[in-house]
Amino acid sequence: MKKDEKKNKNKALIIFFIVVMFYMIMAVGAYIEDNIKEFFDTENYNISNNYNSKTFKIISSTENKDVEEIIHKFARKNDIDLRIDYA
Repeated sequence: MKKDEKKNKNKALIIFFIVVMFYMIMAVGAYIEDNIKEFFDTENYNISNNYNSKTFKIISSTENKDVEEIIHKFARKNDIDLRIDYA
């Protein structure tokens, strides 16, 4: 009888583990889905879907601030709307 009790206990633990893993996967999936929607929200970042736009957006590290003026001069000379964001 002890063997059957041990098997039943092991089955219950396995089922419990599967249920817990299922809920964890669902929670992580929902979190990722919400963040992906926010990340790709074009209105949030003023991203234009107009391919004729002359807006040039740069995401850079602060180490490149030294060359920012050179890039802005080039953009003004070529009539390009330039936006630089530092991460």
